[in-house]
Amino acid sequence: MIQATARVLHNIIEIQSGNEVWTCRPVASATGAITRRIALLFSTVYETYRSTEPAVVHSTVSYHPKNDEIIVQIGEQKWRTHSSLFGR
Repeated sequence: MIQATARVLHNIIEIQSGNEVWTCRPVASATGAITRRIALLFSTVYETYRSTEPAVVHSTVSYHPKNDEIIVQIGEQKWRTHSSLFGR
């Protein structure tokens, strides 16, 4: 089972798959300081870094706050989370 938590105020997503923790950071975090700050305010696409390989992008994650939904995509496969906050 995959568990995902969006930490909106920190602008990261944490995913736990079994015993492994993945950290998802906005794609814009690699750009310049001013551009990065503006883009981070509106970011919905994140790159996932596994704890076993912290320098390698493992997957892409997108967060949709209106539906409180996180979509994890690895290659052509996609998984959607179900919100526990809104009881969906």
